[in-house]
Amino acid sequence: MSIRPASAVAAAPAIAATAGEHSTDEILVERIATGDKLAMQVLFARHRTNVYRWLLRFVGNETVADDLLSDVFLDVWQQAGRFKGRAAVTTWLLSIARYKALSARRRRTEAELDETIETTV
Repeated sequence: MSIRPASAVAAAPAIAATAGEHSTDEILVERIATGDKLAMQVLFARHRTNVYRWLLRFVGNETVADDLLSDVFLDVWQQAGRFKGRAAVTTWLLSIARYKALSARRRRTEAELDETIETTV
């Protein structure tokens, strides 16, 4: 995974302590909804490994999983205000990841079909 530079990853514990390491994910999402970049960094540091592993298992390609991980957390940043708390934040993150992975798989399948049609015609 090459989402963040090593210096940023190394700083994650200090960021977590500053942002409230023991803040619940729900509080972090509320803070993200107000534009709190530090809360976003904490949430990312807390969940990136699990989301990445799930994506990698689903798509089977490290590069695609990296790209999708970025897309997932971009959606979190943009949609945090819509989080209603009806499910755990982890469930919400993985549902975004699932949607992104299914969309990527669908695009790949469509591209493969287009390529097959072009070669047969």
